[in-house]
Amino acid sequence: MDDLELLCLYTGYGYQVRFVEYGPPASSVEEARKIERRLNADLAVSVEWAYDEIKKIQNAARSGSPLVKPRWPMIILRTPKGMTGPRSLKGKPVEGTFRAHQVPLPNAAKDDEEFDLLKEWLESYQINDLLDMESVQKHNGWFIKDDALRVLPSKKSRRMGMIKVK
Repeated sequence: MDDLELLCLYTGYGYQVRFVEYGPPASSVEEARKIERRLNADLAVSVEWAYDEIKKIQNAARSGSPLVKPRWPMIILRTPKGMTGPRSLKGKPVEGTFRAHQVPLPNAAKDDEEFDLLKEWLESYQINDLLDMESVQKHNGWFIKDDALRVLPSKKSRRMGMIKVK
């Protein structure tokens, strides 16, 4: 569906629609990083917009003057398939193709080139910024940094998966 069809469809369903798009495929890693930074900035602005719209609807309802037909915000995010994964493998494109929805690196256990691509891909998520492997011995196997834990509810019973459903 093109933008106009999506806009009409979701507006008809009662949403305010905002598009955030990657745009045309990047021709290099440097260009991809530049596009991803722009995409992240656009998405941050759009999430803030959506949050503000939700607060307006909630405040109107809580004030006793609810909007008759509120239009809830909706973000349509368009990115290439496999955007954060390997861009190509053995001369064949992966990002933006059907290969991104399959196992993109099927021989990573046996092939050094694929293993290196897998390692680079996983390290791009910067998980080591959240983990402290040196503290495993000190803290009974606990290796998640305090900075990463502060976004979780302090009461373990309030964390996702811990709430008992009656």
